[in-house]
Amino acid sequence: MYYLKDIEFIAWNHNPECTSWVDKKYDYYVLDYAESGNLSMQIGDNSIQHLTGPVVFLTFPGPHFRFGRNSGYWNHRFISFRGKLADYFAKIGLFSVNTPVVPINNHERFVHDFDELLSYMNNPEYGISRAAYMLEGLLLQLHEQPQNKAAKRSDSRIEEAIEKITISPEKKWNLQRIATKSALSYPHFRRLFIAATGMPPGNFILAKRMEKAGKLLKEPLSPSLKETAFLCGYEDIYHFNKSFRKFHKIPPGRYRDNFQLK
Repeated sequence: MYYLKDIEFIAWNHNPECTSWVDKKYDYYVLDYAESGNLSMQIGDNSIQHLTGPVVFLTFPGPHFRFGRNSGYWNHRFISFRGKLADYFAKIGLFSVNTPVVPINNHERFVHDFDELLSYMNNPEYGISRAAYMLEGLLLQLHEQPQNKAAKRSDSRIEEAIEKITISPEKKWNLQRIATKSALSYPHFRRLFIAATGMPPGNFILAKRMEKAGKLLKEPLSPSLKETAFLCGYEDIYHFNKSFRKFHKIPPGRYRDNFQLK
């Protein structure tokens, strides 16, 4: 049996506008998550795969990996690790090297737990064992959904709405108006939106606002909390603080300090 401490976390991050192209062999494991965007991936000499978020892809020791985008960006979360526990995860198939690409059906749950892990890694006050449990939970989620279910292509009208919200989440979006302009009833628009993103439109807007807030607070010369709230569509700092803490599991001031003190 491998103890939870027998793992080394190497790096972790969330880059909502990732433009990287990776071309390398790994001597460690990485759980990669493309929340949105399109990218290509090639493992060794296998055929190139075209991935559309939300999708997990796993990189690991052995083959040569090439993935990313030559233009545009994709919303990327990752955490890398190695050690006896990581090898054990691969051995028992929890980290499945045989099924390295997994479309995510329950995006809302997965992104919430992934962000909770990333936030914890910036301040692992309860030790690495807690982080190992959280990582194991993410890997278990990949096995709690159909593994061979093909990702559904989104309606182009929904894709357009998703793109516009992602670019400017701070706007006061009238979802009923968007549905009407798309020639859809709002209930049908909402169903298509959930199918494409894994969450209702209102939750998606909130998630994008919180991602933008997190990105702003990571900057070396970050704006004040009041300015950050305004830039993310909040007129009330109280509601901004409440939403941020609920989403990131940490107050915005503390979140900013975790990065500013590095």
